[in-house]
Amino acid sequence: MKLLRYHSLLVFFLLFKSASGQDSLLNSLINKALSHHPTIQIARNSLKIADLQNSIGQSGMLPRLDVSSGANQSIQNTELEFFSGQKNSANNARSLGFSANVRLEWMIFDGLRMFALKNELKLQELIAQNDVKEAVESVLFDLITTYYSIAVQQSILNHTENNLKISQNRRDLALAKYTSGKISSFEYLQALRDFNQDSSVFLNEILVLNRLKARLERLTGDKITSESFVNIPLPEIEIPSKEDWITKLKTQNTALQSMRLRKLISESRQKEQLADFLPHLGIFGEYNLNRQQNEIGVLKSLASNGTNAGLMLRWNLFNGMVDRNRRNMAILESENAELQAKNFELELIELFENTYHQLTANYTIYQLELKNQQTVEDQTSIAETQYRSGKISDLEFRNAQTSLLSARVRKEEAYLSSLLSYLHMMLITGQLSAYNTLN
Repeated sequence: MKLLRYHSLLVFFLLFKSASGQDSLLNSLINKALSHHPTIQIARNSLKIADLQNSIGQSGMLPRLDVSSGANQSIQNTELEFFSGQKNSANNARSLGFSANVRLEWMIFDGLRMFALKNELKLQELIAQNDVKEAVESVLFDLITTYYSIAVQQSILNHTENNLKISQNRRDLALAKYTSGKISSFEYLQALRDFNQDSSVFLNEILVLNRLKARLERLTGDKITSESFVNIPLPEIEIPSKEDWITKLKTQNTALQSMRLRKLISESRQKEQLADFLPHLGIFGEYNLNRQQNEIGVLKSLASNGTNAGLMLRWNLFNGMVDRNRRNMAILESENAELQAKNFELELIELFENTYHQLTANYTIYQLELKNQQTVEDQTSIAETQYRSGKISDLEFRNAQTSLLSARVRKEEAYLSSLLSYLHMMLITGQLSAYNTLN
């Protein structure tokens, strides 16, 4: 019996560089998801079912042994008249009977159908193994993207909180200036309005973060605390080699592997249909025991026992072209399975190309936003100093403040978009998880 045991999940820690090594929290969440997620458990149970099906008994290679027995009693009013003129009659005459049969049948040759069926059952188990891997990859992709979305959202929340503190300080400063008569009520109310607006933005970001945490809790079945996501190491992103990853896509994509296995299954079914054109030969042996007792009739009692053995031969020579039509349909189904696999591979390559270009664009944007953030931070620092000394207006400082928050959020979002594109490429190329297949 072969089952997938995920001893170590080599998630992208091994596939692209991490800022501070392996993330123990993420590793712990992955282990919980693998152990408790219903989708993975369902796939594993289906694999166990496929393993039970994959046996020589299910393919018809083993003999069949049946035991049957029965007993009967009848009470009848009977009248018998023989050719000799003798007549017998009885009311409520009882008849007792008992029989037992042991029969062994073994199909020795069935046109090689049993071997084709055994091969099909083996391929079905391999597909079930791929289904487990596909379930794991799907859950991992959802979990990892949610996990790093939380990490990035936490950074965005920190930026909005810092922005809110700036607005609070600006509101307090405006209140002091308004009280001393240095600014008008309009300017003070403008600062108060900006503070309320930034408070609303901050609360909305908290809502987004809580939704992401709820999703992560659903995936892992575990309660997530805010303290767990402090100083999460974010991985560094690199543009991979397109040629190498396309090769991995063609050889490691789980769904594509399953499509190719289904094509092999269709070829096995062709051989199963071919068996209908060949003779079927088997042997049988049986032992019979019979006991019969009558109160009236030709025989008063009957007792017999003994063995019976022989050969079974069946060869259908004509059944209205049904076998031939089934054979032709199996050939066409095999051709369709091959075409579906080729078409799916082309679709995957197209998806990879689009995702690769998206990653390239997102990563370029991220690098630009990274530089832009530093520039805006310097500008805002100068603007704050000038605002406190009265050299620039409240509106000018507000524009610098909102530009800084916008630059920081765009940088975080550009990083997350790049990371999600990278993870999507890993999912397409079958690199999101590594597993061991044990006997």
